[in-house]
Amino acid sequence: MMTATETHRRWIMQAIQDFAGARGWKINKNIYLEDSNVDDIVKMRFNPAGGLAEFCLAAKGLSILALRPNTVTMVEDIKKMERARKSMEGNRTLAEELQLEKGDPPAPAVDFDGLQLNITSWCAMLGALFGEGCGYFRDVRGWVANLGEALRITDQK
Repeated sequence: MMTATETHRRWIMQAIQDFAGARGWKINKNIYLEDSNVDDIVKMRFNPAGGLAEFCLAAKGLSILALRPNTVTMVEDIKKMERARKSMEGNRTLAEELQLEKGDPPAPAVDFDGLQLNITSWCAMLGALFGEGCGYFRDVRGWVANLGEALRITDQK
């Protein structure tokens, strides 16, 4: 049986793919939105830290890092951790909860192509969630255009 989180994840991912496809944008193919990201989006907790930027929460809420490409192994590990968290829900001590939250957020793309795909995927998500009238979407769309121009320039060399 599909959970509400899985249903929301599928709707969000389909909206991102439709938005990008309608514009001919190439986005990351192997995105997996973690349960916590889906929950944050659905509950409109776009910045879980509030007005503060916290390194440990960089991949939470509405984050460009949520759209990084994942390998099959990475997705399996994420799903295994999510199942473990659900099974322990309500039974964890503070120390166990803090241990689960330990660790750095995922790293951003390491090369130009990865960066371009990540930013284009991010732009598609913003457009799918908030529409083309969103000021932040328009700003990020400008980044996409600039990255595309930089790619054309390097291809001409």
